[in-house]
Amino acid sequence: MIGVAAYLKQEPDGKVRLLLADVESIGEGENPDWRHRAFFTSADYDAMALEEFSLSKDQFAEIGENLVLRLLTLAKAPE
Repeated sequence: MIGVAAYLKQEPDGKVRLLLADVESIGEGENPDWRHRAFFTSADYDAMALEEFSLSKDQFAEIGENLVLRLLTLAKAPE
């Protein structure tokens, strides 16, 4: 299986970076381990806005769009 991992990284300037990376499963089953394949994209956000869940609708839509588009792209790509 292939997928996308999302994770947050605190930046020194007080921003939070949301990173999306391609991952692949190691083994099969319902709860496989995952390993990094490739970095996909990232975006920086104000830490307080992210913690308070007060990003704009456009910002949330962009995050969701990137995630779904990447998953669809990975699903169509030969392994």
